[in-house]
Amino acid sequence: MLISIHGPNLATQFHGQFIAHAADCSDNGRVKCHSGRQSQPFTVDVESREQCALEIYEDQLQGGECDLETALADIHFCPCCRELG
Repeated sequence: MLISIHGPNLATQFHGQFIAHAADCSDNGRVKCHSGRQSQPFTVDVESREQCALEIYEDQLQGGECDLETALADIHFCPCCRELG
């Protein structure tokens, strides 16, 4: 599934530093940065939430700076990502 990942400099971080939307979700255009401008996401093709976390936190996970559970807690997966489980 193609996922657009916004962050970490989001205007609101109630659910974590990153927000994940399906790449074709119209809500991608509504995500704002601290500056008030539209967020410029990066898009990845993943099959699971865990794989998505690895795309964002690969270095930290490999270096032992955080674990997968912590990385997942820092990503808000919007309803359009429910296919990832």
